[in-house]
Amino acid sequence: MKNPYSILVFLFLLAGCDSPMKKTPASQKPDSLAYFFERANNDSVPYAERQLYTKKAIAVISKDKNDSMNRVNYFKVANRYFNMRDYVKYKKTTKLIIEKAISAKDTFSIAKAYGYMSDHYVNKNIPDSAYKFMEEAEKLYRIQNDDLNVAKFLVEKQF
Repeated sequence: MKNPYSILVFLFLLAGCDSPMKKTPASQKPDSLAYFFERANNDSVPYAERQLYTKKAIAVISKDKNDSMNRVNYFKVANRYFNMRDYVKYKKTTKLIIEKAISAKDTFSIAKAYGYMSDHYVNKNIPDSAYKFMEEAEKLYRIQNDDLNVAKFLVEKQF
């Protein structure tokens, strides 16, 4: 049997190590994008503060170049607004994503943003506009051979 003390030392060292993959948003700096997103999505945080954290996230994101990560972050902002039921800002953010995605010729983000717009109009009970955006999203997903999303929109159009 090996030295039991070396095994104990190894276990203590192993337990004391922080895995870079296990970082939680709470361990992020209070001025980081991850922190803003975590706070904006936390239902235990008051509504006004969640709005403020979302606004701070936008301030950070708006300084970045229009690349795929920038659009992913704007989708996160849109999701925060949707979860807060702030549908006006949700729609405004989604329109911005569409503009950025068109500018970058990012078909996937355009299709996804059209899906977000259809969700907005479904939520507002404006079926003709919802259907129009579903059609556009479906068309773009067909071009990409994304059968899963095509099927999703075919099903959604039935309701």
